[in-house]
Amino acid sequence: MAHLELTADNLELSIPYTEKGERCCVYVIKVQVGPVWWLVKHRYNDFFKMHEEMVSNFGIRRDLIPVKSLLRKNDTAFVQQRRIDLEYYLKQMVQFLSQSLPQSLKNFLCMSDYEIYSVVQRLARLFSEKGEAILASDEFFALDSVELYSITRRTNLPCSPAECSSPSSSFVHVLDIVSRLRKLRIQGSNDFYKSSNLIPNLLPVSFLPFKSVKNLILSDFVTKNVSSICTLRPTVNSLTCQNCQLSSLADILLCDVIHRDKLSDEYRWSSATNLNLKSNKIESIDEAVVLLEKLEVLDLSNNLISSLENNFLTKLPHLVALILTNNRIKILDSLHMKVGNLVKLNISHNKLSNLDGLSKLYSLEQLEAGWNCIEHLESVICVSSLPCLQRLVLNGNPVASIVDYRIKIFSLFGQRMSEIYFDNERPLPKEIDKALVLRALRMAQRRD
Repeated sequence: MAHLELTADNLELSIPYTEKGERCCVYVIKVQVGPVWWLVKHRYNDFFKMHEEMVSNFGIRRDLIPVKSLLRKNDTAFVQQRRIDLEYYLKQMVQFLSQSLPQSLKNFLCMSDYEIYSVVQRLARLFSEKGEAILASDEFFALDSVELYSITRRTNLPCSPAECSSPSSSFVHVLDIVSRLRKLRIQGSNDFYKSSNLIPNLLPVSFLPFKSVKNLILSDFVTKNVSSICTLRPTVNSLTCQNCQLSSLADILLCDVIHRDKLSDEYRWSSATNLNLKSNKIESIDEAVVLLEKLEVLDLSNNLISSLENNFLTKLPHLVALILTNNRIKILDSLHMKVGNLVKLNISHNKLSNLDGLSKLYSLEQLEAGWNCIEHLESVICVSSLPCLQRLVLNGNPVASIVDYRIKIFSLFGQRMSEIYFDNERPLPKEIDKALVLRALRMAQRRD
């Protein structure tokens, strides 16, 4: 990524082509610094307004810019000649002001979106003006990967002339606010960034300046380019990584660790109580989960998990909610041996044919098992005796097509049936009456 103050000689400007707008011609400027380039689109009037400011503030010759022409503005030959003249004009401007490009010219070239110093200075001005309000807000503060990269790189670069001359643009404002941010959202991308050749997820980043983050959300973000996440481990309470191409928990929990065979105490996420890794490519729960000793909520929905065969979940004594929707699970054997303190379990949209492995989850209050492959009422009997169960969801299963399905399910709960929310509804009085009769008949048949 570009940082002009260190590579001013590499700045190249051209206007390779034009585009026809609704009422006027649009000139497409290509700004290139080393290997990084981006496109900026401007009308002639934009050039003229910027030129007037350059004349007033920096002594640029007034006749340097091509003259206006209302009569020939749509003539093809005229437009092409003006394109060449405006390109020459831009090159002359940069050559004249190469020691320190004015902020107005940087804005004209959209450097605050792409160039490291300009990106950081834009953030500095924002934090200088609204920093305390941002910290006081209950909203997440959002950065994209390019902004995070710019902060990362700026920590190793010298102060620019623009920062020295403008206190509001000082990097100190950025370091101050990001070190106190509590809610942070990072948006990555595998696509080209805006109109440039930058791909955000290929940029190396670090979270070292972020020392107080409690809630962190990473979206469409690739963790393999994170060089340091150590400052987050002691502070983060809630961590969400959605669509981050994770294949294991270690890909985020140990993303900055090269040798992952030894799980040292220094890598523990000592404050984390909530981990959301939905919509990734995780196939199993790996040993890195032991680094989350205080974890209470684990969301692994929309992954590729087929079973919970290993016993790593036993290392989470405080886990009370496990969300495994939209996976590939066919069997859950003796789940109480792995997560005996569960209060909420969501296993909807899997491939389960029965709930036998849940029969001893005595603390379970909510069970969502809709849209599986459960065909028979007998497959549900094992959970009807769970003493704390209050909410049960089975809709979307083949068993839901059985005649009087709700009544037959309620009858399994005996005297507790009026307490149960089944498929998000309490039983109607007539359903309770019918369920009691059905239960009485079943008990009579057993005595016979």
